[in-house]
Formats: sequence, structure tokens, C-alpha cells
Amino acid sequence: MDDNRKKQLDRISTRASINVNKWGHQPLATLGLVAAEEMGELCQAILQWEHENGNKNRIFEEARDLAAACLQILNHES
Repeated sequence: MDDNRKKQLDRISTRASINVNKWGHQPLATLGLVAAEEMGELCQAILQWEHENGNKNRIFEEARDLAAACLQILNHES
């Protein structure tokens, strides 16, 4: 695994841990809603970057937020 990929995965895992520490272990239904909300924010960031001179870095931040929510969902499997 290349260094950038590992760095991204570590950031996502850390963000998921911060979420759990802040909100506790949430039910799957709640996490599904969180993921949907984060997806909406990601789409908004992309549209703003493409059409409103938005900040490209926000796209990556929102993608990490979405990935962290998805990781929290996957952690329910264990």
C-alpha cells in the first residue's frame, strides 16, 4: 500500500474513532442517515467547486467524513 493511501485510511479511521468518542456507538439506522447527510455535503462541495469557485479541499474533507460514517457502519459487522 502506498504512503498516501495509508495516510488517507488512517485519517478516516481516526475520524470514525472521534465520532464514536463524541456520539457513542450509534444504531445502524442513525449511521445510515449520517452517511446520507455526508453524501449530500460531498455533492454540494463538488457542485460548489465546479460552478461557484468553491474550495476543492472541502471535497476531500467531505469524502473523508462520508468514509468515516461508512466505516462506522462496517464496524457493526464485527
